[in-house]
Amino acid sequence: MDFWNDPDEGGKVVWNLALTKHPRVLLFCVLRNVWRKPFIKFLTPPFPCSRERRSARNRDRLLSASSPTRTAHPSWPGTKRCRPYRTHPCGKNQWKAKRLTGKVLLDFQYASHTVDPDYALTDIPEGLWEFARMLPSASEQPALEFKPLNFSLFGPVFSSKLADEPEKLDRLIEYVEWGATPEGQLFHQAGLDNVTYVNEGGTMKYKEGLDRQKVAEQHGFDWWLSQSAEFMKSDAGYLKKQEAMKEFAPNYNVTPKNAPLTEEEQETVGTTVSALEDVAYQFATKAIMGMIDIGNDETWNGYLSDLEKVGLDETRTIYEKYLK
Repeated sequence: MDFWNDPDEGGKVVWNLALTKHPRVLLFCVLRNVWRKPFIKFLTPPFPCSRERRSARNRDRLLSASSPTRTAHPSWPGTKRCRPYRTHPCGKNQWKAKRLTGKVLLDFQYASHTVDPDYALTDIPEGLWEFARMLPSASEQPALEFKPLNFSLFGPVFSSKLADEPEKLDRLIEYVEWGATPEGQLFHQAGLDNVTYVNEGGTMKYKEGLDRQKVAEQHGFDWWLSQSAEFMKSDAGYLKKQEAMKEFAPNYNVTPKNAPLTEEEQETVGTTVSALEDVAYQFATKAIMGMIDIGNDETWNGYLSDLEKVGLDETRTIYEKYLK
């Protein structure tokens, strides 16, 4: 969501790219842009994801993508919302190769990748990755981070036709409840003992020649609701992710609010936000290229004026009805 309640502004409804903190993010990008041969390289993935997916993934971040200026929805290099700031617009193989140059010291990735052989620093003797235990911030205040949802956004969907078949509906609900138990989680993820997986001295793993994708394709089993802790207890990536989640749990300090917009409001917001982003991206591009002075009050006020002309106040007013 582009509009949210900023605790730094007394809880006022704000739009990220119109905050007075935004120039500091741009300044960060400007400094990076002038480093032709940087001592430290910052590397971001070539495959950005949506805000919803990124929000869920932040729990597993190597370095959380929170803005260095305490902005909860980040204006951060490499994210979909920040097109002018992309640092390494290359394919995945090229991107992985760049990590082995010996100059990449900060990588915006996932904690589980620190123990993934596919991401090992094979070209750097004794080089090891470890996830950060803090959120980056460029001010004296801690970074802001949206608290993840306490429930899954995917799972079984029931047809409304079941309302006329209460017995069938009850059986399905019972099955879903069983699917959330340790036994049900193991069944959905791993399948059948000695058919799709084996138990070797308490360690469970797919049978030889099988993996998650093959088990799903050939036998129809794959985890839902939640991964099986019993099946994953020997998986290094899973264990590292659990460790990172515990480390990051206290960092989430902004609770997201829901704005149930009407269809008319959604249409207005969709059109206006698109226009706001066009203005913001043009401004950011000029700033990073050194075409404007982002530290100049007249330049900043002109930018805010351009945002107002395309509907910033109108859109903020819509959100203020819901984000109280």
